[in-house]
Amino acid sequence: VCTSLDLEDLYWTSRGYGLLQVDSTGSWGYGKDFSDGLYHRWGNYDVQDCCAGAIALSKLDKVDPDRLIVMGFEMGAFSALCCGSKNIFHACISVSGISDMISYMEKCPKFLIGYI
Repeated sequence: VCTSLDLEDLYWTSRGYGLLQVDSTGSWGYGKDFSDGLYHRWGNYDVQDCCAGAIALSKLDKVDPDRLIVMGFEMGAFSALCCGSKNIFHACISVSGISDMISYMEKCPKFLIGYI
């Protein structure tokens, strides 16, 4: 449940798009075990969670499974790119995302290296 106004969400919904915002495995705010769920598994469980949400939505009468799009920002953008290979989404949008993990690891902040 959204408790605040999000202009980006309003942009999409005012144009007829529905949104599913996934707090995938690894998200903050659900305890250490949950947030550590992506430790050395980035691009696995987060992608499974997004795909499971999309599949569940596609079973609803009001959602066209041929028009599903995934979008992510920063670390979520990498997840969105990975979702693009699953043949579930019509398109994927990566905003400020990481697409070259080797280059990223060379420049990555040290506190993130152990996480990835």
